[in-house]
Amino acid sequence: MPHFPFLRPSAEDELRTALDFLDSALRASRHAARRHHVAKAIERLASAHYLLGHPEDREQEALAVPSGAGVRPA
Repeated sequence: MPHFPFLRPSAEDELRTALDFLDSALRASRHAARRHHVAKAIERLASAHYLLGHPEDREQEALAVPSGAGVRPA
């Protein structure tokens, strides 16, 4: 059977491909971690804003329809 070296990647190419994959996975993981931390920071800021009792929040809460309002029992 003839040997076709150009069909099989060298060990160096395989290693380079594996390292590139790991590098891109690490970047994706860091990006996801950043998104998670940003989302948590936004949640904390929103919670602090609400807990400080800003008047516009209270007005919106007073105008909100209570859950289950307008729902008739079956």
